[in-house]
Amino acid sequence: MASFEKLQKRRAESERGAILVLTALVILLLLFIAAFSTDLGAWYRQTEEQQRAADVGSLNGISAYDRGVKDIFALRGNVSTWQELAAANPDFADEAELQGLTEATLTIQALLETSGLSFTAAPTFNLAPDPLDTSSVSTVTLTATDGSIITITRVFVETGVALDGVTPVFTRAIEVSVERTGEQYFSNILRDAPQIERNAQSLLSNCGATCNNLITFNPPFVAFEGTGNGDGYGPLLYDRPDPITGVRDGVIDEAWAVNHHSNGAATGQIICVVVATQQPCPGSTAPNDAFPLDYQTGNRPVEYIHPDGRIYFAARRASDGALGLACWNADTKSYCNGGTSEFISFWTQTQGTAFPAWINATGPFFNDGRLYIVSQDGQVACATLALNPCTVGGPNAVGGPGVDTSQLPGLNTGNLVSNGEQIGERLILTQNAATGVLFRCLDLSNNSGAVSGCGQHFQNTLGNGGDDNLTFTRYNTSGGAVGVCVLNIQTGANQCVNSSASPIGELPGLAAGLDLLSTGNWGGDTFTWTGETPAEKRTFFAGGNSDYVGCWNWQTGQACNDGPDGGGAYLLANDAYTGNGNANPYAFNQISARCVIGLGHQAVFFSFDPVGFGPCVDVTITTPIAPCDCADAAQGARWGAITLPPQLLADVEFLLGTVSVTSDSSTAYAGLEDIDLLATGGVIDLGVLNELTPPPASVFLTLEADSRLDSNGDPLFADPYTTNLEISVQPTLTE
Repeated sequence: MASFEKLQKRRAESERGAILVLTALVILLLLFIAAFSTDLGAWYRQTEEQQRAADVGSLNGISAYDRGVKDIFALRGNVSTWQELAAANPDFADEAELQGLTEATLTIQALLETSGLSFTAAPTFNLAPDPLDTSSVSTVTLTATDGSIITITRVFVETGVALDGVTPVFTRAIEVSVERTGEQYFSNILRDAPQIERNAQSLLSNCGATCNNLITFNPPFVAFEGTGNGDGYGPLLYDRPDPITGVRDGVIDEAWAVNHHSNGAATGQIICVVVATQQPCPGSTAPNDAFPLDYQTGNRPVEYIHPDGRIYFAARRASDGALGLACWNADTKSYCNGGTSEFISFWTQTQGTAFPAWINATGPFFNDGRLYIVSQDGQVACATLALNPCTVGGPNAVGGPGVDTSQLPGLNTGNLVSNGEQIGERLILTQNAATGVLFRCLDLSNNSGAVSGCGQHFQNTLGNGGDDNLTFTRYNTSGGAVGVCVLNIQTGANQCVNSSASPIGELPGLAAGLDLLSTGNWGGDTFTWTGETPAEKRTFFAGGNSDYVGCWNWQTGQACNDGPDGGGAYLLANDAYTGNGNANPYAFNQISARCVIGLGHQAVFFSFDPVGFGPCVDVTITTPIAPCDCADAAQGARWGAITLPPQLLADVEFLLGTVSVTSDSSTAYAGLEDIDLLATGGVIDLGVLNELTPPPASVFLTLEADSRLDSNGDPLFADPYTTNLEISVQPTLTE
């Protein structure tokens, strides 16, 4: 029993000793774990701090690098790309690389010092032998007093493809590596402190490019007084294609006029004016500012100009009295097809009028690819644009190809068919007769070229008329054509018919509203201008030797009253901005949306704003725009924001911009049409083009502006206005 108790006692004592040893071991292990956990937390905190330092360092470093590089760009010839810099001197590229890395290093070092690091050793630079090589790297090493090593590396990063969708794009980036031995408190009995390294990379994702383009606005047309003899109707306007691209930009380049009642090749002329310079067209015969006219033409011709520059006019060949159509090419400045098909004859006539220089036909009128002229006696002739005869005539036709020699009912032999107004496919002709004015309607809708009458009305209340009768289209207050009228400027009497030549009465208020036209004894022609809406229509009356232009506002149904002097129904055509002398206005055309060009006696071209009769102030330019090349060719190009200078914005009172695929703005990009640039501060953001697949290689920018007036009331754009158009791509930092 005693032995058992002793054994039991010894066992208990033994177990107590084992527990003490085990407890001591557990306590030691817990101490190791606690020490390691403390250092592990410190290392985790240190890792986060180093990552933040790398992130902030790379983001600020790339901005500083870009700033330093562009300082050298500006210093060494104000270049905008690395390629231009290296082309000037390869050492300049090395200089830019060093300057960029120096700026980046100073910036990153200053940021690290705010976090507690200090540096006494100078940074170590290792520059790439060719900073334009996309495989190259440049490095800078910083060593802090606590042993931290910061490595700044300039690299190229492939970021996509260029605008062609194939060529890879490389972008410069700044990488920052922060390496430091981990802080250690208790774990050194277990292991050495680890080396902690964290990295970050930042780049300018869209290159921060800036490109400058000089553009020139030509001044608004004011006046031109030619020395060509004879009198011109028209004027005819031509948009000459670009000599390199062949593209027409939608801006009128030239104004042409075919002189009327010219007596033949010795004296007749075709006059041409360059709108931008208001000077004679190149190639014209000095000193007459014109080209020879080999035909006699009408007293009140109705010329037609095709978009390709072919001008068609009724003409008589003096040598044999052949009467028909002639064709002059404004593009080649010669007769059509080199003279091989410049004229088609329909009739052989003697002169047969009181004035031997006048011919006995009016037209041509254009419809569905065909040209129609009407003889004094009411015969109708038809030709194609190639001056081949086309089919005309009904069951009573007895003429040869292209001519219906049956006299249209109601037209009197021996009286001049003086004018015509076309409403769609209906043509209303007016003929001055002994007892007044005869209206006659022709229907040109038959695709075969046949012409049929659609009504007639003889109106004898105007009295015997000639040069003092003006024919014009009548509109309602909504801008719709409802008929044709004739105004006798001497008496003020007027009568109107509808599109079937049935009477619809006179136009109330017209005689009193335009009474000053009666100060002359002959007039010219009329022209109707359309504003921003179809309802905004105004008809202008050429007062001939009264020297007045009359204005009728169809929207208000009365004479215009918004002129500079409060009246506004008249323009005195010899005002300073319309010519140097008496214009004796004949006819008009619309040179732009807010400018009407007139033509008067003895080749005087003049102009006016159709609203208010002020000087023309609108100018337009269409220019091709390419994306801005990045500083590195390897980065390709980017579309950015177009910015117009403040001075241009101050010099205009209206400025619209449209970005389009074509030069005539017919295919504008969605959201980039009719931008009010005064409201946007002169900025058009083209960044959306980068998102297209593929982005366009180039676009067209059309700018429409109205010049402000100077203290003399003249446009500030009196001379060619050259200004800078800047495309800038703002740098975007990408981590």
